[in-house]
Amino acid sequence: MRHLYYIAMLIVAVLLSGCNGDIFLDEPDIPISTEVTIEGNGGTAEFTIPTKGLQNISLNYFSSRQDCTYYNSKGDIIDSSSPASEVSLIVCENSLRRFEIRKDGSRLVLESISNTSHYESHEEVVLEYSYGNRFINVVILPGEPMKLESVHYNSELRVTDDAMTKVFRMGFENTSTSDLTYLEYPYLNRYPYVLVEPMINTTDAWVKDIPVSMDVPIYKNGEWVMVQQSGIRPGFEYIYPGPDYLTSVEVTVPAQSNGYVITEMKYACADVSGTMYFLNETLGHRVPINFNMSSYYPVSYEIRIETTD
Repeated sequence: MRHLYYIAMLIVAVLLSGCNGDIFLDEPDIPISTEVTIEGNGGTAEFTIPTKGLQNISLNYFSSRQDCTYYNSKGDIIDSSSPASEVSLIVCENSLRRFEIRKDGSRLVLESISNTSHYESHEEVVLEYSYGNRFINVVILPGEPMKLESVHYNSELRVTDDAMTKVFRMGFENTSTSDLTYLEYPYLNRYPYVLVEPMINTTDAWVKDIPVSMDVPIYKNGEWVMVQQSGIRPGFEYIYPGPDYLTSVEVTVPAQSNGYVITEMKYACADVSGTMYFLNETLGHRVPINFNMSSYYPVSYEIRIETTD
């Protein structure tokens, strides 16, 4: 019987050696890595996590830790390196979004209050235990985007009659012994356009994803007027109707010659600067974006022939 006793003790020792003292059978464990997807405005995910051996709660390096504030159960701000036992709430907020991590005992709630991005955003919650880390990857879907609240122009409209010349070349080869005449359409595919250029840094790149309605300078009936246009995307050319694209000019190509038909198109320009104010309606945050606006219109052209023989 003595040898049976030693065998039983050996089995117990092996079982105990495979267990970490920080892991208790009365608490559920969670996978090393978990992924969850939530809505951008008001989406939540809830987890029951083990609390034994839990040392810290944080966000991973690619998450926006610089705008996160830690609170204890009394609502006092505490240091981000505080032990997990003292952390009750983590709020990550800027003008564009708000993400919260709430802990109450073993209950962990993740909530996206606002996400104005047009794309999915990602957060990784790190639970640091004495026996290893657990990761919760949070995919946050786009929520309500920023809204253009108002536009203020802080300069008068500046007009330059001869602001830019664009040169267009079309090659030809006339092997005939006679001159050839054809129609050139100088305004075809040469549209007027407006460019609203936001003065931003990389953190404000979201403004280029938002089509807005605003007053822009339009050349109409021989003069510049401010007209509200929709579908303006800051940072991208907005094309509007210009001269009759069916306007044609007879061009004669000399016999037995090679060369180019060259069209020089002159553009007038109207410039104005100002500030756009965007609103995060969920959080009530307003974001000013300064901009320069230029509107170009083709006002005259010159067509000539250059031979290369």
